[in-house]
Amino acid sequence: MSFDLSNYTTVNERIIQFYDRYPTGVISTHPAKIVEIGSSIFISVIAEVYTSPDAAAVVAEAWEPYPGKTPYTRDSEMMNAATSAIGRALMQLAIGIDKAGASRDEVQARTPLDVIADKHEADKGKRLPMRGENATRPLTEGQRKMVKAVVHKAVGSWEWTNQAQALTELLKRDISTLDDLCMADVDIIKAAGDDGNLRKAYFASMGMEIVTDEKPGDDPWAVEKW
Repeated sequence: MSFDLSNYTTVNERIIQFYDRYPTGVISTHPAKIVEIGSSIFISVIAEVYTSPDAAAVVAEAWEPYPGKTPYTRDSEMMNAATSAIGRALMQLAIGIDKAGASRDEVQARTPLDVIADKHEADKGKRLPMRGENATRPLTEGQRKMVKAVVHKAVGSWEWTNQAQALTELLKRDISTLDDLCMADVDIIKAAGDDGNLRKAYFASMGMEIVTDEKPGDDPWAVEKW
């Protein structure tokens, strides 16, 4: 089995493109619902996208199997369903479809871990080293929006105080404003958002750790607004 995630656009990238195209646009999701079909259980999330506050909604729905079948979806079923729903709503606006209709998030969520590990190992020698200049370059406007969207998804809050708290813990240095971040931090933040370490960092900053037996749909951070 072969695949290349670079052929797919991430939902974060679609969100950035959306706000670049529609600065007053709004992205929101409904609270998650549990759907049972025979012996199968799914977490359903509906996303609504508005190109302006008074525009008609573009609606999309995504279902995520429960329990999740890969390490990327297990224990994060609701969040993955929300991400997929938002990505598919944005797809209807022809955002991020230059590569493929499915988002990178969806493809990765359906890919067995051993396949991803094999691909990761094969690509090791192809990666360019991080350039030192990225350690001083400020974030672009698109990167600033992307970082806030990634952190929001992880910590469930748009409040900068909470976001800065999580980033400070993750990066092990004081992050007071977005100006304290550089381009070299972006990939670290994105990866930590994908693998759950950003959420863990937020809890760790409060002296807590994630220990949960939540049922599907009980997640207190059901996304209200992106």
